[in-house]
Amino acid sequence: MSDHWFRDGSDYVLVRSGQPQDAVEIGIGHSHDDAINSLEGTAIQSTGRDGGLRSALIWAQHAGQLTPPDDLVILETMPEHLRESHRSAGNWGVYPHNGAEREVVEREEAEEAVANDPDEYDSIIRDAEPIDWLDEDDGPDEDNEDDEDDEDAEDEDEDEDEDEDDGDE
Repeated sequence: MSDHWFRDGSDYVLVRSGQPQDAVEIGIGHSHDDAINSLEGTAIQSTGRDGGLRSALIWAQHAGQLTPPDDLVILETMPEHLRESHRSAGNWGVYPHNGAEREVVEREEAEEAVANDPDEYDSIIRDAEPIDWLDEDDGPDEDNEDDEDDEDAEDEDEDEDEDEDDGDE
């Protein structure tokens, strides 16, 4: 089983996959605990090389659980320092081996970049999917799953460490 954590604005998104094989669950909440608790009853069947992660996020978007920012696309650009060598070679190669970069941007920004590229390399690859625009999150702290009390827990840990030091003397 593997957990993948993301942030969608102020919400935490958990995608849990692999138990049973190809089953994927999605949980969304205002804290890590809320996301974990909301996993129940959201199992979907999904397959793919990524363990169903991409499919699960697309499913969550279409089910209205994730709301994408307006009109995002994947823009592929060639960094300036690589352009001359590609011009000399007479071809641009194939991503990612050619050194091109891809980023998620608003469609209007991408269209402007494409229109202003003198080499006509920059291109819109596709509409962005949740896997592209969600921010990855480290997930809950293993020692303390309650997000709101993380600072209190750290203070308690420091106090315990001081108490242990006193007992060693």
